[in-house]
Amino acid sequence: MAELDSPTFEAEQLSKIIRDFYEHTDQYSMKANIRWAGWFKPFAGIYDKISGHMQQLHLGITPGWQTMRGSIIAVKSDDDGRKRVRAWIRLNEQDEAIFVALYSTHQYAGETYMNIALPLPHANMTGILKPSNAGSDLVLSSVTRHTRRGDEGIYLHTRWMTSRLPLTEMFLIQESGDGNITANHTMRIFGIRFLAISYQIEKH
Repeated sequence: MAELDSPTFEAEQLSKIIRDFYEHTDQYSMKANIRWAGWFKPFAGIYDKISGHMQQLHLGITPGWQTMRGSIIAVKSDDDGRKRVRAWIRLNEQDEAIFVALYSTHQYAGETYMNIALPLPHANMTGILKPSNAGSDLVLSSVTRHTRRGDEGIYLHTRWMTSRLPLTEMFLIQESGDGNITANHTMRIFGIRFLAISYQIEKH
């Protein structure tokens, strides 16, 4: 994770297991508890059908903990246009694709960001996440700072235009008391939370 170091983030401050997870992701197993906000549940069924057809962001609507299986695949930078790209493909217990994302980094104004592209039909959605330290924990956030100085945000890119979406996400990744990892992921639209995901992450 040293490539993410900047004046506002130091990978060396992270818990060793958190850093190891990001550097050797394929050596870890993951369970997720996906919780849609009550106000969003009437739309979740429609979303589930669309996401299942696309096999992208297919989180499902079943409550409770679910096992996710993942694999990491290297991607040629010439094909993607970014440097050191890797694809992370996650499957659910029914072997359906939940999430396909292409991970890279980029720098802007002396700061380094995670640059995560999610392929969609005729487009892609890109999350630009700013890493920061919270003691030995890791925070990844797309929330725009009050100064609006950074690149962080969630964008939709098509062949015609790129636009910032009214979405934000934040991850808090922590070492748990048993030496494993917990993560909490929150997503908001127009500032209103519609999705929360808790993760339990263990090394094989």
